[in-house]
Amino acid sequence: MNTLDPASARPDYASLQQAAEWFAVLSSGTATEQQRQHWQSWLDARAEHRNAWARVESINQRVDTLGTAMDQHTAASALQTATKTVRMRRRTLGTLGAILALLLGGKLIHGLPPVRHTLAAWRADYRTGIGEQFSETLADGSHLWLDTDSAADVRYDGQLRRIILHGGALLVRTAPDTARRPLVVDTPHGRLLALGTWFSVRHNDGHIHLSVFEGTVEIQPAATGAATQRVAAGQQASFTRDASGPLQPLVQPQPQWQDGLLIADEMPLAEFLAELGRYRRGHLGCAPAVAHLKVVGAYPLHDTDRALELLATALPLRIRRTLPWWVTLEAR
Repeated sequence: MNTLDPASARPDYASLQQAAEWFAVLSSGTATEQQRQHWQSWLDARAEHRNAWARVESINQRVDTLGTAMDQHTAASALQTATKTVRMRRRTLGTLGAILALLLGGKLIHGLPPVRHTLAAWRADYRTGIGEQFSETLADGSHLWLDTDSAADVRYDGQLRRIILHGGALLVRTAPDTARRPLVVDTPHGRLLALGTWFSVRHNDGHIHLSVFEGTVEIQPAATGAATQRVAAGQQASFTRDASGPLQPLVQPQPQWQDGLLIADEMPLAEFLAELGRYRRGHLGCAPAVAHLKVVGAYPLHDTDRALELLATALPLRIRRTLPWWVTLEAR
């Protein structure tokens, strides 16, 4: 396996496409020795090629890890059960420990999405796989939705209604509590205190993003002495352990993903594909020449291939499938 060359950590679009094409050739089972030699020459020619090849290998491994690779182990059925959107506390810790031991022993964890790197996520009350969503009415009447590739625990006691987001995104519509217990969402970067509200929380790389659709939510960053910030309906903000970012108006007045839709209103194509790509395995991207095109409309999240077909009809684009898990959009 190749590793990233520090001389060029970000391979360009052309190098990535060439790497994907070479991967398709070499994995076809019909590659000739001459083709292998040409691939090696291409790989040795530039650091960008080596980084692109490492990127393609990483994505392939990530796709295979929960697919073909797991089919080779007797733990496959247990893992499939463990990833369903049900209460994980009903599974024994021994079973989960055995699954994790098998995964780690076989080095299958490498390259998986961050939510799957933690034991807490594996043991979560609720979790979803890539492309899955889930909803549940909680004991107090509040409603919880989980987005794709997410994990959360629910901990209610006599003093507090607590939801713990381990990764991914959730949406909460709170209900009045007869015991007057506060409802909070805890994240790795701090706590969110709901003040009679409807809001979503998303765990991004390095920060948490909050969107408030009704009521008010108070951000309480985890660092000692960090200032709190209240976010009202129609506002959004990001925060880290140390501080909250500036308040911004919501782009959408209400969430859409819980209805299985990705709503775009003049959204740049590159941004649209990055969001749609969260709901499918593998690589989804576009050529730089079309990255600026504006996307408008409602697209299904539960059928991303259909969403791409609709997109290619609405815009002058063609879908290029170099591999089943490597899809790019280019000018038509």
